[in-house]
Amino acid sequence: MAPENDLEKTICQILQEMLTLETISIDWSFAELGLNSVHMVRFNNRLKERLNRQIPITALFEYSTARTLAHYLSQPQGQTITHQAEQDLAKTRREQRAEARLASRQRPRR
Repeated sequence: MAPENDLEKTICQILQEMLTLETISIDWSFAELGLNSVHMVRFNNRLKERLNRQIPITALFEYSTARTLAHYLSQPQGQTITHQAEQDLAKTRREQRAEARLASRQRPRR
């Protein structure tokens, strides 16, 4: 899924630059993208530089997709989504992707 707001776009741009990828879904986990601990430190440094704010490295592990990290970063300090909310959001997105795939298979071909 493509980025939906400026924060998601910024996160995806940084990842695309780091990993030399053309596109990144906001729902792909950082692990799925192949980020290791060294990548995560570099990613965190680039985020802090680009956004001009402090971001705990642990946030990248707790909010492990561009979508959930953007949501976390958009919250006022101290008001973050819970791990359960992140899991619920990820489940909803997986279900939406599955429905979209099913719908595309059911369309008549020309």
